[in-house]
Amino acid sequence: MILVLAESLVISFSVDVIFVVFMVESFHRLSPLSPLINVPAGIIAALVTPLSLSLIFLSGPASALAGWIVAALLHLMLTILDLALRIPGATFRVPSPPVWLWIVYGISAACLFLAMRNRLTVLCFGSSAAILALQALIAFKDFSPRPPGSVTLTFLDVGQGDSTLIEFPSGYRMLIDGGGVASGRFLDLRDESTFSIGESVVSPYLFSRGIRQLDAVVLTHAHHDHMDGLFSVIENFRIGEFWLGRNPMIPRYGELIERIQEKQIPIRWVTAGQTIGSFTVLHPPANWTPRRNDQNNDSVVLLLDSGRGTALLTGDIERSIPVPEAVDVLKVPHHGSKGVHVRPNARVRVISVGANNPFGHPHVSALPALRTDQLGAITVVFPGQEPKSGVPRLRIFSAIE
Repeated sequence: MILVLAESLVISFSVDVIFVVFMVESFHRLSPLSPLINVPAGIIAALVTPLSLSLIFLSGPASALAGWIVAALLHLMLTILDLALRIPGATFRVPSPPVWLWIVYGISAACLFLAMRNRLTVLCFGSSAAILALQALIAFKDFSPRPPGSVTLTFLDVGQGDSTLIEFPSGYRMLIDGGGVASGRFLDLRDESTFSIGESVVSPYLFSRGIRQLDAVVLTHAHHDHMDGLFSVIENFRIGEFWLGRNPMIPRYGELIERIQEKQIPIRWVTAGQTIGSFTVLHPPANWTPRRNDQNNDSVVLLLDSGRGTALLTGDIERSIPVPEAVDVLKVPHHGSKGVHVRPNARVRVISVGANNPFGHPHVSALPALRTDQLGAITVVFPGQEPKSGVPRLRIFSAIE
């Protein structure tokens, strides 16, 4: 019996070796318990399959008995899986590791299968230990990508919503908003009870970049298409601090603050006039009173002056506020709607908007701009200064060429 269980565990481990690659790259999850859980699950599945097939040929009491046994076994399997998920550390959310690690992992896996086929015990144990060590690296080692040599702004395609990642050469990373409403190209994927832009779009993008930590997360205002995706971001990443403005205490916003406090993330309350690193807060003023029926104008508005270029990050602000006459990059407010009054001159304008949205965004009066519904995620890079004019150079990339 012990020998059978040992062989089952070895087989389960060898199968898990293959599936780890797909789980990490596709779902950014790693479960160290899966080889152990797969042993009883595999035994139960081996019993359920023939019993289920026998129902085709059985009738009367025999069929009822077989059906009861199948139901009991499946219930047992689900109970085992549910209990396993309740164990702390049963699964890890992990970013994509570097390519070299997968190469070493593949070599170790090949050695394991070779050792199993030829019953080479020492090689089997050695390659298994190497695989476990590599899985531990995936789970715990910080493989954050090398900081870009330039300031980089990536406007993610989150449908009818906003989410912007800003990266600095120092390694500092800020996420502004997290999207939240299924729309545009994501509308067909929506399940009202489970779909999350933060879990399905924002987090996978950050994981695919190898990112584990964000130095700051900013919520511009408490509308669902900016806020809801941040719940998943809070769960999946280490966050240095959370920037908040002035928002009405609606239930969902209250839930967000509770989640931030549960995770013990410091909150920075920002108001106009503050300068924080490369950012200047332009709105809201310290005496601002938020209103439930005008939340767009609660938006935190930030001016980024990186020394290599400027960007105005506007949330959904519609009212006229003091802004520079010209900037290099403008995140057009409120998805390019008609009522926007913040329109400085800009070399590059970006509109985050959902395809075929019911609001008619962007309005025909909006100036020409790069649109996420047409180009997917849009990345703007400040690589330095033009050698003669001193004007910041800009490089622009999109997910859809």
